[in-house]
Amino acid sequence: MDAIGATGHFPRPPILRPLEKRQAVAAAVVVVLLFAGHLIFGANRNDAAIAFSGAYGFLLLALILFAPWARQDVARTTGLLVPGLLFAVVLGIALWTLLPAGPGLAHPAWRLAPGTTPAVTLDRQATMLAVVKLMGLASVFGVGVIMGAASARARVFLMLVAYACAAYAAWAFVAFTTDPHHVLGLTRPYHEDRLGGSFFSANSAGMLFGMGVVLSLALVADLLRRGARGALAIAFPLLALGLNATCLALSASRGALAATALAAAAYVLAQAWDRRAGAFVRLRWPLVAGAAVLLALFAWSSQTLVARLMLTSGDLAARREIIGAHWSVFQSRPLLGQGLGAFEAANRMALTPENFDRLWSVRAAHNVYLQWLEEGGWPMALAMFLCVAWILGTIAVNRGRRPQMTGWTLAVLALSLVPILHGLADYGLQVPSLAAFWACLLGVGYGLTMRRRGPGRRHDFVAQVGSGEVSP
Repeated sequence: MDAIGATGHFPRPPILRPLEKRQAVAAAVVVVLLFAGHLIFGANRNDAAIAFSGAYGFLLLALILFAPWARQDVARTTGLLVPGLLFAVVLGIALWTLLPAGPGLAHPAWRLAPGTTPAVTLDRQATMLAVVKLMGLASVFGVGVIMGAASARARVFLMLVAYACAAYAAWAFVAFTTDPHHVLGLTRPYHEDRLGGSFFSANSAGMLFGMGVVLSLALVADLLRRGARGALAIAFPLLALGLNATCLALSASRGALAATALAAAAYVLAQAWDRRAGAFVRLRWPLVAGAAVLLALFAWSSQTLVARLMLTSGDLAARREIIGAHWSVFQSRPLLGQGLGAFEAANRMALTPENFDRLWSVRAAHNVYLQWLEEGGWPMALAMFLCVAWILGTIAVNRGRRPQMTGWTLAVLALSLVPILHGLADYGLQVPSLAAFWACLLGVGYGLTMRRRGPGRRHDFVAQVGSGEVSP
């Protein structure tokens, strides 16, 4: 019974009812943990990053040890060997750089500290912290795979994430309009005229809102596929879309807006593509309205964004100077790198009288790919890039493996364009909570497209029947 008086408990929200109680609780806990990281300033302090990395690992272990349904899904899952090996290469190289090293391998900076034990990495402490963060990302990816292993669970989880994005956007909008100079009681050091949610950087917030826009479009598409008709039936997803798009515009993040526009367009076009006919079919009006009208309306109505677009040329020159300086740092040690996580130490060593005004306060290269190359060298960076590419490629190739979930699978692919493209010009993926958020969603997409051993297919079919996706 759902009545409070009859059971003594509050009823489960309708969105959670397709799942058995413990699975619903697990899905909700994961979403709460992800957004708790966002609310604690992106978990961007070292102590917070370590705490959340530990929490992700504990959650994965708890699911495997104490949730039979999760343990069964993990046992039936195949396809983790290749990304697992590539990730192991990254971790192996990172750990190797911590070991004592002799001439030719040790970082030259260790010569400036006589009596110390040299290592390949420039900063042992930063590298150890980076390894902990990577383990946390691997754990939350594994949690995502478990969430995506059954269609009903994946749908409920992704819907929860989409609505959580909308709720976060609503809070961020109210907080910004009532007090733009503070965030959760702390004074904003910069970006006071731009919406940043609980992130100090409005650009980082823009990346989250961009992914929220694509998830909102997926909500609309899912309801349409399941027979929703009329504007009222899709009112909440459209409201979620409007909230995320509004906050994206108010963040005035040019990179996030451009990446989101491409991601939203890609999703709408992918929804309109008929693989059997090999042609585009008629677009459903809510998707067109959502992707085109709302994004354009809310984005271009922002005076702050328009003003920032006028400054693009000057800002690009500043980014080129930062990237140019750190490209030179990468070229000085292209194979061994400076050490994972050692960017700040490398940046201090790269300071010159000519670039001091640009680099003295920089904590990231504003290009995630360059920063990986600079910190890890070619071998480590290539292994990480291949790991992510393998995951995305697997999702793309096998996106139709569960036809009832194709829309959500496409959404994971499309929203991935936001951090991938935004990473070319900003450091959103260096924020721990945003990296964990994307890693978890990648895990869900990967779980949706992997093969199952033994009775796994029947198990997934039963889950689909239970959620009303197909008739028994």
